[in-house]
Amino acid sequence: EIGIKKGESLLGNDMSINGPHSNQDNKAGLGAHISLMATAILIAWLIDLMVRLGEERVEWLKKHHVISGFRLFKLSMCTALALICIIRRTSSLIFKSEWFFRMSGLCLDLMAVAALGTLTPRSLPEGNTLAFIMIVLACVLWNALAFGVLAPRLFPNHWATRGAAISSD
Repeated sequence: EIGIKKGESLLGNDMSINGPHSNQDNKAGLGAHISLMATAILIAWLIDLMVRLGEERVEWLKKHHVISGFRLFKLSMCTALALICIIRRTSSLIFKSEWFFRMSGLCLDLMAVAALGTLTPRSLPEGNTLAFIMIVLACVLWNALAFGVLAPRLFPNHWATRGAAISSD
């Protein structure tokens, strides 16, 4: 407990991320939530592209890559926050914060899978292939043991479905 009552979120009592002018008839659907995230990612990608193009023109930035060190996921979160602030001030749409938490987790998982999918044994530095394989095997073993041993003890009823949902996170 961190001082939050049941039915209350960190963002307010209405479990949404809306301004004081919210109207219950203007609930945003799943499409609006996904569109907002897609727009934020597109804006972040365009900002990243412009920064990288600008870095190529400035000699000191070309050498040190100070600005392009920001990751696209973090930049996307910042642009999503800015878009939410703009929408709260200009619209009466009601967005559900829980949907954003879940979709952000999904986006992060997809980005991690995409990053792992680009790895090849040749992309690893010399001599680190065995260490990489050992880490991957240790992670797979841990997930299998956690699912097979811990899940039945932590979730006596419906342990398989709950264990599968948690192990995928």
